Amino acid sequence: MALFAVTYALLQGPEHGYTSFLILTMLTLAVVATVLFVLVERVVPDPMVEMSLFRHPVFSGGTVAQVLWGLGINGVFFFTSLFLQDVLGFSPTRAGMAFIPVAVLLVLTVPVAAKLSATAGAHWTVAGGLAVVAVGLVLVSRVGVGSDFLDLLPGLACIGAGSALTTPLTERMLAVTAGGQAGTASAVVSAAREVSGVFGIALTGAILLTRQESALTAGAVPADAFVSGYALALQVAAGLVALGAAVSLVSLHPSVIARHLRQLPAPAETTRLRDYAGVDPSRDAELPGAAHRFL
Repeated sequence: MALFAVTYALLQGPEHGYTSFLILTMLTLAVVATVLFVLVERVVPDPMVEMSLFRHPVFSGGTVAQVLWGLGINGVFFFTSLFLQDVLGFSPTRAGMAFIPVAVLLVLTVPVAAKLSATAGAHWTVAGGLAVVAVGLVLVSRVGVGSDFLDLLPGLACIGAGSALTTPLTERMLAVTAGGQAGTASAVVSAAREVSGVFGIALTGAILLTRQESALTAGAVPADAFVSGYALALQVAAGLVALGAAVSLVSLHPSVIARHLRQLPAPAETTRLRDYAGVDPSRDAELPGAAHRFL
């Protein structure tokens, strides 16, 4: 119910006005439904989502960073396709092919992300990747009427390569969960990714349409009005992704993990650290060095 209400408010806000009774009612419903869901999940014996997962800063911070990344990039793919077709005159096939460099760079950069995470740390790797994505969104937002695909390429390349660098995020989020919670944690990560996709398209569309309507009212031609809204939406998306970079830099920092481990009883601390570092219980002598590399 909360997801439906927020999505409806974002999609219908430009038409009805964000201060209209209908939109305010839907936003209120979303808040109430979210609060009720959390309260119920905390008291039922067999919850759908273990709220204790979010006590760990790596998991909670990682979820926030995952959502902010999704909010930022999902809208760019949908509306860049419209920009290519409606403004630059691309055919649907050519517009789809324009995203091939993003996929290629994503595949090529994933192995680099693993190596960087092992040497520089997951916090720098993920935060750096999100920062690169934010730069890419800003570059794409600067493309306007009369541009061509080559003008878009640097920004799209940054989005693809930067997104690949965020892959250690999921690994770290799942590593901090206890064995019995791994399935639930994986489901939460997947749900956060999908929900952020829906919200990303809805939010980008809401910003784009609001600015577009304002520009049309001021007398702008349709193409310029669309580009104006498109640019603003991508700049907001860049800000959200940059915020995700800051969140991941803090939540994945080794000191945050170490502080959490110190709060656990000694046996639990050793077990959880062993899980982090990927050390077999029979080889605990290797634990300090492996944990250091992991952190």
